[in-house]
Amino acid sequence: MEYKYKITDINESERRIKIESSNRSYMEEPNSFVNLVKTIEKDVDGAVEKVGEMQFKISDDKLNLVYMWDGLFGISIKYPDNVTKDAAVKFIERYMSDF
Repeated sequence: MEYKYKITDINESERRIKIESSNRSYMEEPNSFVNLVKTIEKDVDGAVEKVGEMQFKISDDKLNLVYMWDGLFGISIKYPDNVTKDAAVKFIERYMSDF
């Protein structure tokens, strides 16, 4: 299945970027999250590392982003204090395509 993604919200105080998948069903959204993380993992030639419950980092990701999914908030990406919002958004936008 092909997924499309778009940024739906940027919370600067929490340093979190909210992503929505083209398939919004509760059962399918975790699959779209896994697809997004694996796509980025391949592009940066890194390896996925679990850092929490449904929270992952990708080795060799120079921005050190944390990719998260949960049943309430869906897909989100947290950027660290040393990364600007613009840098994080610019990186993530490479994987977005409005639907």
